[in-house]
Amino acid sequence: TDDVLEHEAIHKQQWQKYGMLFPFLYFLAGRDPLRNRFEIEAGLEKGGYL
Repeated sequence: TDDVLEHEAIHKQQWQKYGMLFPFLYFLAGRDPLRNRFEIEAGLEKGGYL
């Protein structure tokens, strides 16, 4: 859907911003998408988490 594509586009921007540190930072942010700052920034609703 368009919402999921927008959500994933934010993740692409996060990769561009943090580079190879992104997977490590994402891991540290936790597995719970409702508390993961990267998922929150990308949009929980658009990502299908809400």
